[in-house]
Amino acid sequence: MLHITQPTLSGQVKELEERYGTKLFVRHGRRIELTDIGKSAFSITRLMFRHEEEVEHLLQSARALTSGELRVAADSPY
Repeated sequence: MLHITQPTLSGQVKELEERYGTKLFVRHGRRIELTDIGKSAFSITRLMFRHEEEVEHLLQSARALTSGELRVAADSPY
């Protein structure tokens, strides 16, 4: 979930299309479809979000590992 309104998203897509001089979507009335470049950009973006989630999980795991108490005991074989 992006937590932004549809008009905000539409505006951001329009800005990207204008900035890079390419269409991300083909519009057919109320229906839209990704262009080839849009599909490629979506694939890369999806990977970026997945990596962000992996980093967040890694950092949360590291925080969990650095807190607490560790007791070590060993018996002498002699």
